[in-house]
Amino acid sequence: MLRDTSPSETGTRYKGLVRDYMTPHPTTLEASERIPDAVKKLERGGFRHLPVLERGVLVGMVSDRDLRAALPSDATTLSRWEMGELIEGVEVRAIMTHPLETIGPDAPLEQAARRLHDLAIGALAVVGESGVLEGIISVQDLLRSIFAPVQGLE
Repeated sequence: MLRDTSPSETGTRYKGLVRDYMTPHPTTLEASERIPDAVKKLERGGFRHLPVLERGVLVGMVSDRDLRAALPSDATTLSRWEMGELIEGVEVRAIMTHPLETIGPDAPLEQAARRLHDLAIGALAVVGESGVLEGIISVQDLLRSIFAPVQGLE
């Protein structure tokens, strides 16, 4: 029989700092970019989350889920052409998540895990003391922090 143990019983499962596992210098979107361009960036890069900037200032986050929700349903009676026209004019700012949840690069990885869990979100923007975007930490990064030492991937 398998027993699920909590971190308090086994010691923390997340060792290290956010900076050790974050994705530094992530691909970003401008708030004025259109939804089709955001979809292309996500698909080309294999990303699930992209920080959104406005004139270089971090203002939000867009997830693959946000983009899917903004696209017309497959059950629509609109033609492909009409659907394209419908979303072509919509800017990322209209669907981005804001206010944005952030964390510092020197925060313990366990704190990032707790915030992601408690907020039920997939990623946090990593922001330095000056308020500048330094990276992004996601659930996938946390999984890598668990499995990398086990599999010798570090």
